[in-house]
Amino acid sequence: MNSENPNNDEGEDNIKYTNEQKIVAAVWIHETVHNNQTLDDIKNNFKIRFKLKPPKTTDLIMWENQLFSKGEIKNDEQTDEDKDNNLNIDIDDELSDGGSSEDENSD
Repeated sequence: MNSENPNNDEGEDNIKYTNEQKIVAAVWIHETVHNNQTLDDIKNNFKIRFKLKPPKTTDLIMWENQLFSKGEIKNDEQTDEDKDNNLNIDIDDELSDGGSSEDENSD
């Protein structure tokens, strides 16, 4: 008898998700307090948007914690090319710039 559950939406360990997929999912998880979506809703949205089996709940929560506490999502196994392409979001720098380039040009 096959022990696999065909309705199980938990992700597979061998799927490599892109940074875009991780960031989008992390934002969806972060917004659940405002939009009342459940983890099942988010996993279904992930399947619809990316046409992939959704990640495990633990991965979704880990990505959300990394993105909103550190400003980045790190891959477990990064190549040198991945490190160069790693998306870092520095919220403090973005807020401190505040459109200063426009102010300098207005005379």
